Amino acid sequence: AKPATVDDYKDETPVSLFAHNKMILETMSNDIFDKFSGTGVGGRLADVLTQAGIPTSTFSVFDQQVVLTGEAGEGSSQFVLGSSGLPEFNANPSIANMDVIIKALNNGTTADSGFHAETWSHKLSESLVKQEFLRQYIGATVVNTSFPEKNAVADQFQMVTRVMQTQQARGSSRDIFYVQDSGYDSHADDKKFIGNLKRINS
Repeated sequence: AKPATVDDYKDETPVSLFAHNKMILETMSNDIFDKFSGTGVGGRLADVLTQAGIPTSTFSVFDQQVVLTGEAGEGSSQFVLGSSGLPEFNANPSIANMDVIIKALNNGTTADSGFHAETWSHKLSESLVKQEFLRQYIGATVVNTSFPEKNAVADQFQMVTRVMQTQQARGSSRDIFYVQDSGYDSHADDKKFIGNLKRINS
């Protein structure tokens, strides 16, 4: 970046300064010149740690987030779960033995199978196994800390404490978490902003 004036800042500034969604994206990416397009600072950090022999996992408790997205093929994908945990996969199958059929369809095939199909099947099978293991690990955790009720961000932090308890079982040395809260764009409503801070401190 270089100095800019009110006359040329739109051309000389590589990021959008005033759009809220753009500021959030730039903060998550922390990649001002787009050298690692589509990735986030947390995901790239996890990639570096994992490649250095420090297994690192990333978890979002609020939808899939670019901040936890690493470079393709460099590390593991982020886990996305809700504040209530992970639901059972295909809890209400439309046909009998549907899970068995899904696994059979995505089993190893032949040497001349298409690369795209093999990659898809491998990733799907891997995701199903990881999802079930993580669901069982989280289900076995106990939270002794008291969290405020009817508080969305507190529910997310409570889930973080549960996932943290599974670190050893997962073979992870470091974990990076994403939680989200909103309501801080106060403009002239300072009382709302202060109320949000009190809610977080509770």
